[in-house]
Amino acid sequence: MKNIKSILTLTLIGGSIILTGCSGNTEASAEKANNQPTTQAQTTSNNSASNYNVDMTSLEKDLKALEEGKYNGKWEDELEAKYGDDWDDAMEAKYGENWDDEFEAKMNAKLNEGTTKEDLIKSIEGDLSEMLNRVEAPVNWEDELEAKYGDDFDDLMEQKHGDNWDDLFESELMK
Repeated sequence: MKNIKSILTLTLIGGSIILTGCSGNTEASAEKANNQPTTQAQTTSNNSASNYNVDMTSLEKDLKALEEGKYNGKWEDELEAKYGDDWDDAMEAKYGENWDDEFEAKMNAKLNEGTTKEDLIKSIEGDLSEMLNRVEAPVNWEDELEAKYGDDFDDLMEQKHGDNWDDLFESELMK
């Protein structure tokens, strides 16, 4: 019985020494691994604009031109064609997730600069009337208006004509 206790004690002590040695080696390996060049996994988790293959200077110049009034309803498609799929991700990495909302607000403000709310409503109504007179009804009439007037066109029309103005327009459009 004494021999069994002695063997168990020696095994326990020996196992502890071996485990301690292993954990020491693991720490050295981990320290060595931390000094290695950055891996792809670490690079992708680091969300900075430099991780995208996008010419940020040129992209920002194009966005500035859009902001100053050279507006096109398909500006996002044009930027994607010019800079690839990652341009939006690069902008989010540099300026935050809501950069595009702020950008569109600036574009809309510039677009509507010096124009009263009544002028905008009259212009929207004129475009709606023109759409009703087309030979073929426009498929994406809301997109056309948004491209021209920004996201707020719907709110302006609701203020004047009520919440269901768009349903009434669509029913007229389909006649």
